[in-house]
Amino acid sequence: MIRLLAGWQNGDGTMKETTFEERLGYMVYTEQFAGNLEGVREHLEYLRELGVNYLHLMPLLESPEGKSDGGYAVSDFWKVEPALGTMEDLGNLSDACHRKGICVCLDFVMNHTSDEHEWARRAKNGEKEFQDRYFFYDNWDIPNAMDTIPAFM
Repeated sequence: MIRLLAGWQNGDGTMKETTFEERLGYMVYTEQFAGNLEGVREHLEYLRELGVNYLHLMPLLESPEGKSDGGYAVSDFWKVEPALGTMEDLGNLSDACHRKGICVCLDFVMNHTSDEHEWARRAKNGEKEFQDRYFFYDNWDIPNAMDTIPAFM
């Protein structure tokens, strides 16, 4: 992950100070754009020709089928969704981007996880340290209420 965060570099690995005005970003849903991470890597020259120098990868970490919250309910922050590739593929893509002067941003959240994540399992098993990090509900009514927009009149 550190390699991904060190993306503000020139193609030769030296640091370059930039401002957001100098960035032309491209948001990528890996599967829809190129099938997998290797496919994204194969499209980097096309992105450079468009002038892209900032690649924003939408959620691609492992999350449970059917309850992934759009990829944001991560079950393992150290694994890529298998259909998209591996952590090695992600590292290779990041390295290739940096060689072409493209910064990389990985879109994920740390304010919630899947209930299948190790921390959530440890909380459910009674470990106080992990219980303090979670709210668990018997059904989805309460958390789903957070997704609605209140009607103001």
